[in-house]
Amino acid sequence: MLCLDPSIPNNWTLPIVSTKKECYVDSLSVLLNILLMLMTFVVILRYKCTKIEKKHGELVRYHEHCSRSVLTLCLVFLNLMEIGEGIIVNQFNSTSKLHIILTPVTSLLSTLSAILFYHYVERLNRPKLLLILFVFWPVAATLKLAKLVVLYGMGLNIYHMKITVTWAVTIVYSLLTAIDATLIIVQQAAEKSWSKNIPMEMLLANFLALIIFGGMMKISGDVVSLAGPLSISFILAYVTAVKEETLPHGTLEQLYYPTSWEFIQNGFVMTVIVLIATFLQSTLSNNFNHLAIAEGTHLRTALQDVSDERLKKTTELLQGIKLLKLYGWDRLYANFVQIVREKELKILRSDAICVAFNTFITQTSSIIVTLVTFSIFSKMEGRPLMPVDVFTGLALFNQLTVPLYIIPFVIPMVINAVVSTNRLVDFLMLPEVDLSLPWRDDSDAPDARVEFVPDSGSVLLHVKENSFDGSKGYLSGSEDGDGVFLPEFYNYPPVEENVLVSIKKGYFAYDSSYTIPSLRDINVQIPAGKLTIIVGNIGSGKSSLLSAILGELHVISGSINWNSSPLVAYVPQKPWLMNATLKENILFGQPYDGRRYHQGDSSIGGQKQRIALARAFYSPARLIILDDPLSALDAHVGAYVFEHGIKTLLLRRQRTVILVTHKLEFLSSATKVILMESGTIKKRGSSLKTLRLHFRI
Repeated sequence: MLCLDPSIPNNWTLPIVSTKKECYVDSLSVLLNILLMLMTFVVILRYKCTKIEKKHGELVRYHEHCSRSVLTLCLVFLNLMEIGEGIIVNQFNSTSKLHIILTPVTSLLSTLSAILFYHYVERLNRPKLLLILFVFWPVAATLKLAKLVVLYGMGLNIYHMKITVTWAVTIVYSLLTAIDATLIIVQQAAEKSWSKNIPMEMLLANFLALIIFGGMMKISGDVVSLAGPLSISFILAYVTAVKEETLPHGTLEQLYYPTSWEFIQNGFVMTVIVLIATFLQSTLSNNFNHLAIAEGTHLRTALQDVSDERLKKTTELLQGIKLLKLYGWDRLYANFVQIVREKELKILRSDAICVAFNTFITQTSSIIVTLVTFSIFSKMEGRPLMPVDVFTGLALFNQLTVPLYIIPFVIPMVINAVVSTNRLVDFLMLPEVDLSLPWRDDSDAPDARVEFVPDSGSVLLHVKENSFDGSKGYLSGSEDGDGVFLPEFYNYPPVEENVLVSIKKGYFAYDSSYTIPSLRDINVQIPAGKLTIIVGNIGSGKSSLLSAILGELHVISGSINWNSSPLVAYVPQKPWLMNATLKENILFGQPYDGRRYHQGDSSIGGQKQRIALARAFYSPARLIILDDPLSALDAHVGAYVFEHGIKTLLLRRQRTVILVTHKLEFLSSATKVILMESGTIKKRGSSLKTLRLHFRI
């Protein structure tokens, strides 16, 4: 049997009895390891044969996935150390013990089975299967504790390799048990966690785990890389001990168990450690570089303030180059750019000097350190340099080259990161736009996608043809004569049939931190299917009123009531266009219908404001908001757009229009006129006569 040895006499001594107890504990560990391998094999085979396996695009990584992976890899390494320790014990004792080798071998196989099983559980996303491992880890830890009791009874202490490794394996088993036990609890706690909207805290909340994990891998890789230089002295010392036959041996009555230090000093063990360290150093370094590059692609370093100022001046110069040439201002603006450029060059010159100095120091540091160390070694140590000292020292100094070489590149990266983070503070601390407005209902949003065309550099917006409810009716219908919009598209149950939106006692500000409202005491009703014109002096609050209707202002008090959830088309004072063709800008992702607006006049050509107007006219939006678009047009073009665009294409089809304008000749066509003054409604009425006394022409 496993624990019987015919060479042992019947008069057992205490060490022999203790060895038998160790064998019995190891036998239980072997049975437990075999049982785990069989259970994991049966479970995996069952799901494979019954085709229950789910096809996931990627693994469903459970909480503490990385920690579990690191612990299992440590467990594999500890099992290999147990195998090496068992080989040394059998080598330096007169009798060989099978259980000393068989137990760590089965432990290694069970650990590999656990790794494969956990990977398969994540693939299936069946966390209940982890109950097998949850039972295995504590039982295995209990057996290791029993083995520690036996080993301490044999007179071993913490300095012996077997005690050290057994304690390490017990700790790893306990940590794996804790991870499995707290899996669900930790996941629920993580879902409730919250971090403040502060840039540095946001960065830490998003990247702290990766920074710590990547830093641990980098530090571990650098530490492991020291195994090669340090192993030289151990290997040379072991070769000398073998040659001089000074290695220790055990007897039949007293088995020899190497201490941790003796285990590491073994030349064969050190060779295996160097081999494993080489693989670990490469793996850890590659993973760290992968994490650094992957996260670096999501972050961009910002330009310095002087670079931004120079770019701003240069952009102004190029945009107004025609005007500058006509007025002879080119030399003046060139001097402005040159002054800013000199400031930038001064900073760049200082930076270049620092980089050159750092590079020189880092390139020569390894040579200087080597010369100084070897020069003072004999005086400090009181003995001459030996080959072991020289080779070990050179290998260690060589490890300093790469870290010192990276320092000059790290410093500007840290500076850029700090500057970029500070620049984001003002933007990230702005209040969020209210997304609860009726016209922002997700159910009304089209199914759209953005496409980039590399050949032309265009960015296109595509909307599926059936992404709007009732799209076939209002896009291709022809029962209304013109085939533009059908009334069936606007089947919304209104609260008040003749009012689309109303504001009652509204006070609005551009920011929640403002104490003085930008708009005060706003009471207005926008009639549905009619034209509402907003007029007033410059800075009176016309555009602010439109922003309040759109929900872009902070509501201090009051209410905004809608009677439906309409689509909204908005034409700002400075229109935005895609980098695409004229047709694509007007369609804005909608399907093209040649019967719609095919009789366009050549006077409404391809300028930005006219394209934005055409986009609003072509859109299926029920509410059209126009922020003074006619001011950028000539008088006859503006009159044509108002007559054939606003009145014909919009109002005749019962579409609600809110128009901000300074052209008073259009007021006679309005159903309601609103006069703004100093952020409040000075006068409102349904006819021009009631407002005539308040206008200053």
